[in-house]
Amino acid sequence: MNFYYNCYICHKKFNYQENYCESCLNRINNDQTTVFNLIESIVQKKKENSIQRKRIENIISQDDIVKLENIRASKLSLINNKKYQIQQLKDRIVQLKSLNDEESQNIEKRMKFLSKRRTTLKSNKTAFINVDQNVFAEQTLEIEKEKSHINQLNQLVQSKKKSLVEILTIKILKFKPSPKFENHFNIINILFNDFDFKKYPKDIIFITLGYIARISNLLSYFLGVVMPNEMIYKGSNTYIQRYNKKYPLFYHKSTQTSDYQKALHLLGENISFLRYFYGIYTPVESYSHFLTNLFELIRSPSLGKDKLTNITSSSNTVTNEELYNDEDWELVDPNDDDIDVIIPSTNVDQVVLDEYIPTNNNNNSNNNMNNTTNNNMSNSTTTPVSNSPNENTSMIPRRNSLLALKNMIRFK
Repeated sequence: MNFYYNCYICHKKFNYQENYCESCLNRINNDQTTVFNLIESIVQKKKENSIQRKRIENIISQDDIVKLENIRASKLSLINNKKYQIQQLKDRIVQLKSLNDEESQNIEKRMKFLSKRRTTLKSNKTAFINVDQNVFAEQTLEIEKEKSHINQLNQLVQSKKKSLVEILTIKILKFKPSPKFENHFNIINILFNDFDFKKYPKDIIFITLGYIARISNLLSYFLGVVMPNEMIYKGSNTYIQRYNKKYPLFYHKSTQTSDYQKALHLLGENISFLRYFYGIYTPVESYSHFLTNLFELIRSPSLGKDKLTNITSSSNTVTNEELYNDEDWELVDPNDDDIDVIIPSTNVDQVVLDEYIPTNNNNNSNNNMNNTTNNNMSNSTTTPVSNSPNENTSMIPRRNSLLALKNMIRFK
């Protein structure tokens, strides 16, 4: 009995003794022969390639091989760098995409906010249109009234400032020009020449400079103008504070000449600043005329105004080199002590204190001086001494005059 089984490849019935049919067996044999042939050809090619390689190695030198290896390594490194750059660019693209997404979200939020704002503005516009216009007219009238009232108050304040300055300087401080002598000023019954400081003794100069600094500080306080240099009033020991350094308005043994001249320059700078603030030009040649400049400021019509006045002159720049001149100021020897010396003089250009009070004796003269010191609001006149022997006058020692001046300018 014959048993038939299907072929493993074509699934046809064939004899039980075989696993494949005849046609499939022939095909398999043919495939195996082709595979064997391919393997033999590959082996043959490898042999030929090895032979060819040896031949090429024999032809090419060792140096050429090294060069080729270097070229290959450089190309590989270049390729790796390019790959790294490409990776960085990819990362940058990812970051930019994320930023773009965030910006788009922010733009959407802003669009929503602006749309809401637009709707609110439209509603406000409609409400504004529906409101009665008379309300706005009344409010504008009230605003105009308030403006006019404020302007009137401002004018009153400015006039009050000027009147306070005049009362302070003319009546209280007794600072006014001399009606008899040109370029002379009466400072508490003392006649002082503003154009010739160097002829006066050192104590008179130092007290007067302190008095000028005190007047400048009071003017700055009443006018509300901050001066560039801080002045500390200490009577005849007044000094100017600038950048944590003190510049004295006096000259003693330990005082340096440069510091004293710098203090004079800073004092003139403060006065010129006050003048400039109210539109008064200070020329260079009159920069050191402290009393004249202060009195012109006090009598200026622009004093007390809140708005600065334009100065038409363009040459109002003052430098330190133009003002620091050793010949302008005479430095008195600090060892020269002449406090008790009586000054007999009849010429106003040679007098330090041209105020002499007519008395019958020394006691009456001292009493009159004390009365002058205590009464700040009394009006005084200056009378130079005459050489006539018939006039019953006596000269007051300069010590008493200095005491009177110190008492009058003591505001503490």
